[in-house]
Amino acid sequence: MSAVLKDEGADSTSIARKLSLHAVLPQQVLLGQLEAGLIASPSETIPLLNAWEKANQAYGQSGPVTRSFIDSQDLRSIQDVEESSQEETLRRLRTYSPFDSHRVTLYEVNVSKLVTPQITLHAARAATRAAVRPGMTASDLFRVAFSASSHAEPVNRQVLSMGPNAGSVLFTSFNEDVRLHQPVYPEVPTNKKDEKSALLPSVCLPVGGGLGFAYALRVDTGNGGRRLILMNGIHRVYEFARAGFQWVPLAVCDIQPMELPDQVVDLPKHILLDPRANPPLLTDYLNNSVVLELDYFRVLRTVRVNWNCEQYATVLR
Repeated sequence: MSAVLKDEGADSTSIARKLSLHAVLPQQVLLGQLEAGLIASPSETIPLLNAWEKANQAYGQSGPVTRSFIDSQDLRSIQDVEESSQEETLRRLRTYSPFDSHRVTLYEVNVSKLVTPQITLHAARAATRAAVRPGMTASDLFRVAFSASSHAEPVNRQVLSMGPNAGSVLFTSFNEDVRLHQPVYPEVPTNKKDEKSALLPSVCLPVGGGLGFAYALRVDTGNGGRRLILMNGIHRVYEFARAGFQWVPLAVCDIQPMELPDQVVDLPKHILLDPRANPPLLTDYLNNSVVLELDYFRVLRTVRVNWNCEQYATVLR
């Protein structure tokens, strides 16, 4: 079993057990989280540093850098899932970015080759998000990989201020995946209580959890190497791996290295793309010598949207 680092005195209702791969990064990153008040246990620097040092040494012996490179044998066509289900999933995927402008394919992927840019994982949320059990059929796995969660924490809305030309709205949730999504431009009624109200153009800023699709980015690292970076569905894929599934269904999208931002979730871009680097794999979460089990304080995810409107006349000459 991996080391469980726990202090006494914390209220269990305010604590979240998380698996950590901070051994891949310098110790200052983990200490920064302690100093920021995010880590509940251990609450002292020395025990945390000792645990990090052991995990860091184990990570250095976890394997060569080539363990994260993929070849043609690490991806295969999805079997025993109806073509209609696969086609519908692809059609839906292509309505989202980046799949609307990049090639995307559904594969069964070797789970031991998936690179994870997210180095903390909420263990309880993983079990709740994906009801995975050994012996599930290919159709069952496909459904879990490409469907939205039915157990997401609710998102609460509070109007902080509202005026004729400005306002501020606060969204809060214990779901740590909640974020502001790209704007959409639907036509909405002036008054939804009036069934004959006129439909007017609008801008909508959706706030909520991530996409229901588990997907990875396939990117060249130079020198002929390629890596699969798991960008969404980490809790589901972790549960697949924990249940013993070697092959998992994923959408795989091809991108160019320059398209990745400088920071990808928790990791700098160069760790993911440098062919000499040894980025963390999803299966490292199952390595008891490398992973740390830490207690984090439960956090309330907050998204505040401020808006203002300017109205004026423009003279045309």
